[in-house]
Amino acid sequence: MSVPSNQPTKKSKQSDIWRRAYIRLLTEEPEPWTDLTPEHIEELERIDELIQAGYMHGHVVRDAGNSPKFSSTRGPTLAGRIFAEEQQDILDRNSLCGRIKSGAGLFIGWLAGIISALIVWRITK
Repeated sequence: MSVPSNQPTKKSKQSDIWRRAYIRLLTEEPEPWTDLTPEHIEELERIDELIQAGYMHGHVVRDAGNSPKFSSTRGPTLAGRIFAEEQQDILDRNSLCGRIKSGAGLFIGWLAGIISALIVWRITK
């Protein structure tokens, strides 16, 4: 298993889900739980992926069937913090507000060109 690449790809809801999950695991303190639900197993798998990729310090213990049972983590590595920031930047750029911000410079430049042309036209008329 490996952590998905942070290369820009076609935006999908699934990629946003794993980005948010990795960001949460790398930036927030995990909540303790007593039972092992399918959601907890999935979280343990993600923790194991982050540890194997070198983004988190720790260890995931597996049973004889190679199913994760619990983990011991000591927080993100420097590479993990950078990875979390990169993923958050990608989510921010893909949001509506991020798209507006990225297009605002182009729109303002286009609008300034039209206004200056109108001013010149009005002055020379």
